[in-house]
Amino acid sequence: MKYIKQINSELTQIAKNVPYNKMIIKCANIFRVISFHLTRVPKGVVDRHITLTGHKGAKFKVEIFEPSNVKEKLPCLIYVHGGAFSYKASAYHKKLACIYAMKVKCRVYYPDYHLTPKYPYPAAYDDVLALYKCIMENSDAFGIEKEKIGVAGDSAGASIAALICNNYEQEALKQPCLQMLVYPVTDVDMQTDSMKKFSDTPLWNSKSNRQIPIPVCRFLKRPAQD
Repeated sequence: MKYIKQINSELTQIAKNVPYNKMIIKCANIFRVISFHLTRVPKGVVDRHITLTGHKGAKFKVEIFEPSNVKEKLPCLIYVHGGAFSYKASAYHKKLACIYAMKVKCRVYYPDYHLTPKYPYPAAYDDVLALYKCIMENSDAFGIEKEKIGVAGDSAGASIAALICNNYEQEALKQPCLQMLVYPVTDVDMQTDSMKKFSDTPLWNSKSNRQIPIPVCRFLKRPAQD
């Protein structure tokens, strides 16, 4: 199907295909890191970061966005960014994290998880799982209401968030109070009607999905129980 003529004229300039190419991803990630850093947080929100140990002992950074001048305990949202498991977080993701912190009045923990192809599955899952465990174990010190810890994500990040929620019993963890999945990737077989129909939509489509390395797609299947 052809969709370009159906897109609002104000959006056509950004309605481009996002290629899955190692060299393009490498260059794009340099720009994304810079733009993420240069994007200012709005008034009423402060940001800081911590460093945790995740997949196979590797360190990763977690950005924290929270309402300013708040001392009491707050709900927590772990937000996992999208990007085909390979792209770094964008400036837009940072803006979303700030909106959630400000509008919901919660602390948003934003993991800079390890990316494929250098770090294939289960690297990203291990990182986010390590963050979830850390928050659960240190909720009082972090100023977080332990009964109000949610997990969210968009696209590839949503599939990681879903896997965390699917596996909480297997990982001997307390169930998240909510999961928010924004256009999640949940079908590794890609045989649904939408996958067959929407093969040439801009930004991302079923053809793009098939370019993701197979090890990454294991995110979409729950590990077998022992």
